[in-house]
Amino acid sequence: MNYAVMYDYVVDRTSGQWKALFNPISNEHRVFTYEDTTIVTHNSDTPYSLVRLDVRAAIAKAGTYANDAAEAVYPLAKTLADGSELDGSKHKYTLTFAKDQYPAVNAFWSVTVYRARTQLLIKNLVNRYLINSPMLLGLRRNADGSLTLYIQKDSPGPDKEPDWLPAPDGPIYLVMRLYWPTTQPPSILPPGAGTWQPPGIQQVN
Repeated sequence: MNYAVMYDYVVDRTSGQWKALFNPISNEHRVFTYEDTTIVTHNSDTPYSLVRLDVRAAIAKAGTYANDAAEAVYPLAKTLADGSELDGSKHKYTLTFAKDQYPAVNAFWSVTVYRARTQLLIKNLVNRYLINSPMLLGLRRNADGSLTLYIQKDSPGPDKEPDWLPAPDGPIYLVMRLYWPTTQPPSILPPGAGTWQPPGIQQVN
C-alpha cells in the first residue's frame, strides 16, 4: 500500500475514503463501487477485513497485493483481436461463453469493466460493476446454452439486461479474475499457455 493510499485510508478523515486508524482490524462491509477512487482497478468482488499496521519503527517488506498464479489469474483486455481499442462511446461489445465453458476455477470468477482514463469503476443505472459466477443463476442463456455478456453504455433492452455489464462512455478495459484456478484441464494454467483461454471480445456495431 503506497503512501497516498495510506493517507486517504488511515490519516485524512476528510478524504471521503477513510477506513480506520492504524493497527485495529477493520471490516469493509460492502464491495467497492464507483465512489471508491483511491485505488485504481480495484476488486469489486469481495468485502475485506484488513489491518493497516504502523511499522515506522521497523523494517518491513510486504507484497500486499500479490497473488501467485495458483491463487488467482487476472486476464486483461484493452483491445479486440485486431488491435482496435475498446471504446464504449463508439461501440457495443459482447463476450460469449460457450455452453458449460466458464472459467475453470475452484473458487469463483468475475468480469469487471473500467474506464480506461481513470482506471476506476463508473456509476450506472443498475449499480452493476461486474458479472461473476455467483450471479449465474440469475443470468439468461442463449438457445444453445451459451452465455453472452453485453458490454455497452446503454441498456441492451429488458430481455438482455440481466446479462448487461454497463460500460463507460469512452475508452474501456476489462479484467477477468479467476480465483483458485483449476490445475487439471481445462485450466488457464500456466498463464498464456493453458487449455482454457478467455473467449474473445466481439464488436457488434
